[in-house]
Amino acid sequence: MSLERSDRIYEVWQQASEKYDYFVAGASLALVSYLAANLHPSKCAWNPGTLETAATMVILGSTVSAFKRIETNIVFLRVMHARLHGEEMSGALTQVAIGGVGVLNVSTGEPIDPATAAQRATEAAAQAAGAEELLYKLQRTVGRWFWLRDRLLLCGLVLLIAARIWSAYVPAAAVQ
Repeated sequence: MSLERSDRIYEVWQQASEKYDYFVAGASLALVSYLAANLHPSKCAWNPGTLETAATMVILGSTVSAFKRIETNIVFLRVMHARLHGEEMSGALTQVAIGGVGVLNVSTGEPIDPATAAQRATEAAAQAAGAEELLYKLQRTVGRWFWLRDRLLLCGLVLLIAARIWSAYVPAAAVQ
């Protein structure tokens, strides 16, 4: 019973996390599109136009990081599936090998004797172990993209606000 609840809570959390990632990526992309469409070219100097261009580039970096986080998370879920499948196959095949009686694979119609089951169980366990190592690396990568996305978005927004405030104090002729 508690296993079902914890699985359900994890599923709800995962869906909420994905929706949040999609929202941040979409909002960042919309902001970059708006800023790029309304960007007024100016000489590269210490002025509000240059600061706004820098803010647009930083927010664009945040957008790229957001999409890389989503991509890495998708790969993470695929590798997680491979690990779980390997563990489940290893467990089922080990039971067949220990039982000493061959079975019939219902999906393929292939008979599996205990020796073959033991060999396949070892292969499935090795596959699961390899996936476990990759999961650790992917988990850290997903976290890094999350960290980078949020920091770049925050920095970009601060730069954008600073550029907009600064432009109010600089005469229009001085900006160009």
